[in-house]
Amino acid sequence: NIEAGSFAISPSTITVQATVALLSPLLASLIPILSGVGLTVREAISTYGLQSTAGLIDRLVAKAQGLPYTLLLTFGNTFRNKKRVAFTLITLVGSGIVFMMVMGVNDSTNHTFTNEVSSVHKYDVTLRFEEPERIGRADRLALEQPGVKAVEMWSANGAAIRPTSQAEARSDDEGALLFGVPVPTAMYAPQLRAGRWLQPGDTDAVVLSEALAEEIGAAVGDWVTFDHGLERESSWQIVGLVFDPLTADSAHVPLDSLAGEIGEVNKANTIWVQTQKSDPRTAQAVAQSLGRLYSGRNISVAATTAFDEPTITEIGQQMLFGYNIIVAILAVLAAIMAIVGGMGLSGMLSLSVLERRREIGVMRAIGASSAKIMRIFIGEGLTLGILSWLVALPLSIPAAYLLTHALGGVFENELVYQFTPLGAFSWLAIIVFLAIGASWFPARGAIRVSVHESLAY
Repeated sequence: NIEAGSFAISPSTITVQATVALLSPLLASLIPILSGVGLTVREAISTYGLQSTAGLIDRLVAKAQGLPYTLLLTFGNTFRNKKRVAFTLITLVGSGIVFMMVMGVNDSTNHTFTNEVSSVHKYDVTLRFEEPERIGRADRLALEQPGVKAVEMWSANGAAIRPTSQAEARSDDEGALLFGVPVPTAMYAPQLRAGRWLQPGDTDAVVLSEALAEEIGAAVGDWVTFDHGLERESSWQIVGLVFDPLTADSAHVPLDSLAGEIGEVNKANTIWVQTQKSDPRTAQAVAQSLGRLYSGRNISVAATTAFDEPTITEIGQQMLFGYNIIVAILAVLAAIMAIVGGMGLSGMLSLSVLERRREIGVMRAIGASSAKIMRIFIGEGLTLGILSWLVALPLSIPAAYLLTHALGGVFENELVYQFTPLGAFSWLAIIVFLAIGASWFPARGAIRVSVHESLAY
């Protein structure tokens, strides 16, 4: 919902792109070039590249008993050039971390704005009136509508909040969404972080969201002052702190006490409605029918509610929208990294085929079939792919946790981190497919070399 400016080409962006395009190949080739020019003449014209010292993996493979020789050969050959393997794994592990991190953020946002919202907000429909309506009239009309199970009248107003110890209001005072709550309430199930919830008999008690309390530097037991506008102020004592997935600036006070402070006794401007069937279609239908009902009774319904949308499902979807944009951008980044990783894996195996043409010729000469040789090279790609998944999986969990909380801070909402195995198994399927695809062409190249050409190489 933002008007975009006119299209323009950015010279600074083109300069950065050109610089990266020119310098990246030079920097990437620097180490191989320095390594190559350091070779002696004897190493260059001998069997350089075909020999290596036995490492831990080679010794383990040599001692393995009862495993097929093709499988042992695959494992041994995979880690022959350890530096090349390390560079390939860096890209594959990085793309795996990003992908599973993105999936973790997606799972967390969906969990926060579906399960967490429904566990706190127990209504299906919310409407806001242009002017406060008398309690007993608006709710009675709603209860007469088909599909309505229960209703409550609340007051929802904006106010500036400051610690009472700060005598005068300032322009930089924090804003709060102040709710007047009928006590007890069946429409709100608070997730307490400290203190207690509102109780019958409370007069000057307030329960703040934990984020708002931190913002103003207040704690349970402190007093805060609300500026309601029109030179009206009221002071309340904090008795509890809650987590609310829909708002980080909520404040809850007894409805009767708030009504007396702002001069709206026995009136409220918001109605919460529970429907007989808690599904989005029923909630939308009830919201529309209530809007028509109130309009016919000269009760003006505001275009927006306290949370902009009339149903709890739409409210959750609206909150998800901004996060989904970020998740989509990160998913594209993960896809690009996966493609680059697959290209790197294919290039590494192609070099391996080139270096091992003599070995391939020997295997072909002693009876190794084309299918078996293909399985060896595809197995090497699968080994690296699965290994990258095993390394990326434990690293992606804390990465997803940190990104989830960072995005929550940007959007000023606390997100509840939720790990599900969907992202991990999705990336496992992707990396297996990617590894097979990246290994296929080098493996095809290996079996097309004749025995004569291989041994003469």
